[in-house]
Amino acid sequence: MTTTRAMAILLATLLSPALQAQQETSDPKTWSPERIARAKEVKFSTVTLSAEEMETARRQMENTGQINIENIRKGIVGPRPGDPSPPLSATDINGRVTTLDDLRGKYILVDVWATWCTPCRAEIPHLQALEEKFKDKDIALVSISVDADKQKWSETIKNNHLTGLQLWIGQESDFAAAYSINAIPRFILLDKQGNIISPYITRRPSGPDLAPTLEALLDGNIDAPTAAAYLKNGFPRESIAGKPAPAFRYPDINGKEHALDDFRGKYLLVDLWATWCGFCVREIPHMKTLEEKMAGKNIALVSISVDTDKNAWEKYTRDNQLPGIQLHAGDDKTFTAPFDINGIPRFILLDRQGNVLDPDMKLRPSNPALLPYLESLEGIHAF
Repeated sequence: MTTTRAMAILLATLLSPALQAQQETSDPKTWSPERIARAKEVKFSTVTLSAEEMETARRQMENTGQINIENIRKGIVGPRPGDPSPPLSATDINGRVTTLDDLRGKYILVDVWATWCTPCRAEIPHLQALEEKFKDKDIALVSISVDADKQKWSETIKNNHLTGLQLWIGQESDFAAAYSINAIPRFILLDKQGNIISPYITRRPSGPDLAPTLEALLDGNIDAPTAAAYLKNGFPRESIAGKPAPAFRYPDINGKEHALDDFRGKYLLVDLWATWCGFCVREIPHMKTLEEKMAGKNIALVSISVDTDKNAWEKYTRDNQLPGIQLHAGDDKTFTAPFDINGIPRFILLDRQGNVLDPDMKLRPSNPALLPYLESLEGIHAF
């Protein structure tokens, strides 16, 4: 039988671009010791898989967002679209038990989270916005905590006045195990009969795809398989390429605001990044080199941080003496929303009139091919 020998982390990346995006936006500072151990194990382990096992791994990745070598050997691919959801029994802050059967007759959007998870908490206001948007629709939004400390979870719910159905299952849960939940936040969508529409939603509430997909599903304009496809690949929309870029006005580290119009007449290479994003940080020295080589050319390089913690961004920028134009957008999505951004770093190229030349550049500063490409742009050598 043909075998394929590959690093497990490479296998995961090749099998799922969505996972790569998740890894790039996941904050390692929030990882539990168990997750850190798993990451180290995956990074340095080598596996040998048969062709059949490779297919199992691919399907497992689609269903759970990760690979589990032990389950691959057993042929287990995880919960699949169309399967009945594994059972759930969870308690609210008053100790009342809720099961999936209690919610039959409605679509169910499940959010698996924890109070210590920064990316999870960042989704809370967006989840609450979804709840308000769909309050009169046949859908229940259920937040399920995997906190080990139930008291801390309960206090967080009360102190932050979190709405919606808030439940707790802790770290040892058959529900979490059945869905192979080893990274959070994790979003799952069930139909009105409790069957799985999507066991692993890559489009988060903070992104531009989840809300319109749910709306189309609830209005009967799309079926469950179509919804699952949209939640995996994105809600179909017209490309922004060739259109005017959305205007922005963001402050630099000294508080001076810079607007898109300030760069008219020049090409503009935008780097969307965050201090906690390891993939982003790796590009910084290459951005510096690129800026030096493009000095005097008709192009500006602008780095826009999406850090929610502005103080952390300011400290990182000062401590590392980051070059070029460094701006802070934070939670403001005026510029980013039309680009359907689900992972960073993200590089965007605008032309001299402020139109989008490339909304998602595959050539990063670390790629030697980027420099000759930029130097080949019409008018790059003339002001």
